[in-house]
Amino acid sequence: MVRPQDGRRHSSSAGLRLHWRALMAVPKRKTSKARRDKRRATHAIEAPRVNVCPQCGSPKRAHRICPTCGTYKGREVEPLRLQAP
Repeated sequence: MVRPQDGRRHSSSAGLRLHWRALMAVPKRKTSKARRDKRRATHAIEAPRVNVCPQCGSPKRAHRICPTCGTYKGREVEPLRLQAP
């Protein structure tokens, strides 16, 4: 804190200049191990869900073109002529 020249602790409100920076939020208490682990319980890595292609029967991911026969929702899909950026 910068003190005025005459030695007083606080200057008058008319001449008061605020020099402060906004600080980041800081937790009041340490996060316990139980609370931390409960939060992380849903972070497990899962295997991708796989469906069966109705045309050829090979495994494929949902809502994507079948990599084997190239169909989607029973229709033949053309491959892209140009690579997407």
